[in-house]
Amino acid sequence: GYIDYNQSTQLMRFGTASTTKVSIDSSGNVTIADKIIHDGDTDTAVRFPAANTITAETAGTEALRIDSSGRVLVKLGSSITSEAGEAHTPALQVAHVGGNVTNLGISVSRFQASNPNSVPIILQKSRNSTIGSHTIVQDDDALGRVEFAGSDGAKFVTAASIIADVDGTPGTDDMPGRLQFMTTADGASQPTERLRISSTGKHTITGATNGELSIKAGSSSGNDIIAFVNSSGTTRGNITYDTDNNFLFFNVSQSEALRIDSSGRLLVGHTSNATPYVSGKVQVSATDGSAALSVARYQNSASNPYLALV
Repeated sequence: GYIDYNQSTQLMRFGTASTTKVSIDSSGNVTIADKIIHDGDTDTAVRFPAANTITAETAGTEALRIDSSGRVLVKLGSSITSEAGEAHTPALQVAHVGGNVTNLGISVSRFQASNPNSVPIILQKSRNSTIGSHTIVQDDDALGRVEFAGSDGAKFVTAASIIADVDGTPGTDDMPGRLQFMTTADGASQPTERLRISSTGKHTITGATNGELSIKAGSSSGNDIIAFVNSSGTTRGNITYDTDNNFLFFNVSQSEALRIDSSGRLLVGHTSNATPYVSGKVQVSATDGSAALSVARYQNSASNPYLALV
């Protein structure tokens, strides 16, 4: 081995077998051939395994890599294409292999006394090409997307995604947005929008054939309820299906106004089959003059409204 100092270039070199392993130049820059090893802990190192690449090793295994494209790879030796359709190679990639099933995923934590705020994950976009500079986005611009993908044996294919778009004309301190929830149907390779929440709060459900909303009770004694709430948070009415006794009823101002029982009878003003009606499919009753069935006709002719019995 040798130590060499060139007074002309002010370069100090350390080498073995006529090969320089470490050099220090006049500016204090240190150049090494491959890696820096922790004294007394030789399986922990910082390496430079290829041009424009830096890695960190722990327990003799690569744990972190910054590759020549500036991507940060955790437990990955090379970048992975995340989705075949658009061939994304994200700037941050984290991988997990079998073994320690608890050492995986990403977490963000906040520890701060007397602060009720949560920890944010922020996806944001500007139409300016300079980092840190702002140009206003436009209607229908995609602002962020979360994708869920699985391997089909050869590549990753998206199974579902959540997308946030601009939903209107943005302006200063004004950014209307919508959320789109998408799933991929069996036999398809691309997700289709199934639920949209617009900037006005409108919900649109789109099915493969039928638009379908399923409500499931949380216990055997629970009911399925659609409630109508005013701006003050007070429930003004609801539609309830009793899942135990199989009947549907409509509440208005917190009082039952109409019921369809388990036999398909329409009951107005009462909640069970009334004896005088025997088993009439439409039953209307009340304790005052409102017990009536009205049929009206508004037309400039001599014809009368009628009720047909066939």
